[in-house]
Amino acid sequence: MTPAELRAALDEMTIVKATDDGLRVSTFCLYPSNGAVTLSVRGSGDSFVVSDDGGAVDTLLGSGRDQPLCDHQVNTIIGNQGLRIENGAIYCPAVTRAEVPVAIALVANTAKMVAEWGHDNVSPTMPRDFRQHLGLILQRHFTTSLETDCRIHGASTRAYQFGHVVHLHGGRKLLIEPVLSDAASINAAVVANLDVSRLDDRSIIQRIVYDDATPWDTADLGFLASAAPTLPISAFETWVLDLAKAA
Repeated sequence: MTPAELRAALDEMTIVKATDDGLRVSTFCLYPSNGAVTLSVRGSGDSFVVSDDGGAVDTLLGSGRDQPLCDHQVNTIIGNQGLRIENGAIYCPAVTRAEVPVAIALVANTAKMVAEWGHDNVSPTMPRDFRQHLGLILQRHFTTSLETDCRIHGASTRAYQFGHVVHLHGGRKLLIEPVLSDAASINAAVVANLDVSRLDDRSIIQRIVYDDATPWDTADLGFLASAAPTLPISAFETWVLDLAKAA
């Protein structure tokens, strides 16, 4: 492999999405859940702010820590790195356009460090709720175009309730169904997604999302995949950004 080939391969892994108020970038840093650290870049001219938008704290919430870390605790963890914390969001003071890449690396590494510290030092206070974590991810990316518990009709004309529906450009819809590792949840997801897929409507994108932090039977995952493409929660946010990049 040549340096140019490696550079091109790394570029393919860097996903940047335009949002209403700036840019959203997926980094190479990973949270304890194996989800990629994603950041927002906002600003104009030669003044920009990079923020995790509360991603580190949200990750802890999704792992069952209902009161994971307050701003004072996070501020103590990040130490003298020149970053700030407000309402759970880690961000850098305004930087110049040329300094944005360095700020991205610093904020991403710090968000990863805070999530790891919380994971190791804050005990879960309730069972892990990956559906809440999924909802928080979607809210970060689709604030104004997201619906929850939305009813969608299948080819049989029967209506099914999907956990999340995102309205995309061009009249497309992204249907997302979180599923638990029990027979009732699996069967409901398969029936709903199969019936909707029989509409053969190219404006509908379907995804089933499962919690890969819990044990799963390979046969159950194969059954889900027979109804719709199936993703682990740890890879979902990167996939969302990849979808935006390809659109």
